[in-house]
Amino acid sequence: MKINWTSKQVSNADWRNYYSEISGYTFLENTQDGVLVGFITVGEIPAGCERITDINLLRTIDAHRTQINLKPTPFIQEQESLLTNN
Repeated sequence: MKINWTSKQVSNADWRNYYSEISGYTFLENTQDGVLVGFITVGEIPAGCERITDINLLRTIDAHRTQINLKPTPFIQEQESLLTNN
């Protein structure tokens, strides 16, 4: 099963009233048109969304999901690899 770290542009109202209430969505940054949110998808990336390749945005998602103990995180495989190799 292929997972993707994905972003989507949403309005400020949608962020406030919906996305910010669901722990699976991460605030990435304010934009001129609203808010950029990050989340995980399985399989194909949905229309209107983009795969995240920016390491800083992935770090933001990783920090948020780690803080609330929500798995997986973008870097969980690296973390598990480090633990098993020591």
